[in-house]
Amino acid sequence: MNQRSVVDQLNTVGFIVVRNVLSSDEVRQYRLNLLKRAGLQESTIDPKVTWLLADGPNKCPEWWPLITHDRILNLMREIIGSEIRYLRTSDLHLNNVRRIWHRDSPSRQFGIGSDFDESQEKYHV
Repeated sequence: MNQRSVVDQLNTVGFIVVRNVLSSDEVRQYRLNLLKRAGLQESTIDPKVTWLLADGPNKCPEWWPLITHDRILNLMREIIGSEIRYLRTSDLHLNNVRRIWHRDSPSRQFGIGSDFDESQEKYHV
């Protein structure tokens, strides 16, 4: 991974995709956890049915290992630096139909509020 190009992409686009951070077994287990929480089995997934658990990873102990996962933390330190933080703004989704990226922010009016003032430091969320 070319760190400079990854950092440039993160700063320009706002996200990056990193493949193979989790093992196939981990992915399989988290998929089963998600389906169980949504009350579904793999054979019964209807693409028209959506499901959301706001703040899910913080509410559900089976997701807590991702918060302190060594490979994820090491990757974040490599890309961002040692000053990484976990923000409790994550949700669990199934068949998410949202088609836009948005900025999670305590200031609900775009462009107004202290978290939109990047004169001293970039927001980086």
